[in-house]
Amino acid sequence: DAHLGSDIRSLGHLGGKRKMEIRESFYKILALCEEEKADILFTSGDLFDQPTPDKDLVQQVIEQMEKIPETRIFIAPGNHDYCSATSPWLTEIFPKNVHIFTKPAMEAVTVQELDLTVYGAGYAAMDCPALLQDFRAKDTGGYHVGVLHGDPMQLNSPYCPITAEQVRQSGLQYLAL
Repeated sequence: DAHLGSDIRSLGHLGGKRKMEIRESFYKILALCEEEKADILFTSGDLFDQPTPDKDLVQQVIEQMEKIPETRIFIAPGNHDYCSATSPWLTEIFPKNVHIFTKPAMEAVTVQELDLTVYGAGYAAMDCPALLQDFRAKDTGGYHVGVLHGDPMQLNSPYCPITAEQVRQSGLQYLAL
């Protein structure tokens, strides 16, 4: 939950400084991916603080992601940066190494050279149904991981409620939340 672009009004006059620190922290994560030659980076929701963030901010993020073409980036839009008709997830061109889960239903992406299948879904509005309720990863061998923006704390949450039992039954070896 980077919430890039947030005004952080609760911090008063320090909000602008904190806004820049958060952005720089995200860019440092991308730089670390390059330095460590990371294969995968998961962003599990609320990368941006709103569904239609400032265009300059989006372009800066895209430029930073372009610097790490060897790292595959998987993004699951969350409740703050949900996938609307005007969101950058649908209107901007992201680098080829970036996959954005734009539908509110589980989708699978195979990365053959890593023997990996990544499952994910994105919010299409401020709330999202329970996506793991009847989900089971396909038993195709290899690694099965997921990336979601969900709420493991409250079963009646409008923010993709997830139980520990659903995770256990999912067939995923790892779930980025």
